[in-house]
Amino acid sequence: MKWYLSSKTKHKEKIISITKFLESKNEQVLSTWIYVNDDIKPFSKNIEKVSILADKFVNEVLDADILVIFNDREGRDLYTEFGLALAKNHLGQEIKIYIIGDDEASLMQRHPIVRHFKNIKEVFVFENINSENFIFSDF
Repeated sequence: MKWYLSSKTKHKEKIISITKFLESKNEQVLSTWIYVNDDIKPFSKNIEKVSILADKFVNEVLDADILVIFNDREGRDLYTEFGLALAKNHLGQEIKIYIIGDDEASLMQRHPIVRHFKNIKEVFVFENINSENFIFSDF
């Protein structure tokens, strides 16, 4: 399966850890945003670079089989990724959308295809991925 993991950049190291774990299980993680340095900020001073990245990230979400959102009321881009996944589904293309955390940020998070979980371990159990040796970080 192809995964896209969406989170605030402050959780980048945790997402990298989850990515490495999934890759060790022969899963593919498309979230290349985790490898982008902060040298692209301010975006207005790096328009060419961020335009290329924005297009790349859109394509990654649209190529994913599974979108996992680590809810955070302070997040912005993760809701753009969520909207892309909902649109993909609306256009008849399959994608699973999983939201981690209790902090509901929008009405759209109750869309019928969205499943809610307390943590990523519950997602792994749901997806039949053996995670007994993985240490889970709280978000």
